[in-house]
Amino acid sequence: MVSALSVVKSYAANTYTPPLVISAVVKQIKPHNQNSFTQGWIKEGNVFYESSGLYGRSFLQRYQSNLYSTATANLPAHYFAEGLTLFNDRLYLLTWKAETLLILNKETLAIENRLPYQGEGWGLTHNGTQLIMSNGSSHLLFRDPKDFSIKRRITVKQSLQLNELEYVDGIIWANDWNKDSIYGISSDNGCLVATIDLSDIRQQAVTPNSSNILNGIAYDSQAHGLWITGKYWPTRYLIDYPSISNKTINNASC
Repeated sequence: MVSALSVVKSYAANTYTPPLVISAVVKQIKPHNQNSFTQGWIKEGNVFYESSGLYGRSFLQRYQSNLYSTATANLPAHYFAEGLTLFNDRLYLLTWKAETLLILNKETLAIENRLPYQGEGWGLTHNGTQLIMSNGSSHLLFRDPKDFSIKRRITVKQSLQLNELEYVDGIIWANDWNKDSIYGISSDNGCLVATIDLSDIRQQAVTPNSSNILNGIAYDSQAHGLWITGKYWPTRYLIDYPSISNKTINNASC
C-alpha cells in the first residue's frame, strides 16, 4: 500500500518549475569594435576586457567604457581565443582546441602561465572560488584555479550548446551557440531559472548572418545590468538585470 506521504514526496521530486521568460529592457547603446570576433567579454569598473577568436587573428583587448585607452595583444597564431574571465587580478583565457588555458597580466596582457586541460574550450567565468567552463555541450565544469582540475560538474537537461558564460549571484548566464537567447542557469543544480530573448537587439545591431551571432555577456555591477554584444557587432547594449528572487533560484527544478 502506498502512503499519502509517499505520493506527495514523489510528486514534489518530479515537479518541474518552468524558467521565467524575460523581455530585454535596453538602458544604453554604445559603440563596439566591429572588427572583433567576440568570444569572451567581461567588465571591471569602467574597463572592458574582450577576447577575439580565429586562428592567426586572435587578440585580447582592454578598453575604457568610452572605447578610449585601448590596449591590444595579439596571440600566437596556433591559439584560437575563446572564453575569458578575470579572477584574482589575473585574466584567464581558454583556447578552442589547443587544450591550453592562458593566464595573463591584466595590465600588460602578457601571458604569464599556461595550464593544460582535455577537450575543447568555449566559455569561462567564475563564482569567486572556482572557474566555470563550458565546452559546447550541456555540461558546465567547475575547476580549481590553481591547476585547472575538475572539482564538480552540472548538466543542463535541455539540449543546449553552452558557450559564453557570466556568473552573477548564483546564476550562470549562458548563450546557446548560434541562437539569440541567453539562459539563466542555477549554479547549484543546472536547472534553467530564466531565459531572455535578444533577437530584436541582434536585428537592430546587424543584418543577421552566420558570422555575426550573439556572443557577449558582461555583467555591469555599477549599473546592475548585462552588456550584450556579438561577433562583428558595431554596437553593444546594456540591458536591465532581471529581477529574480533567491526563492526562485533556490526552488529551481528541472
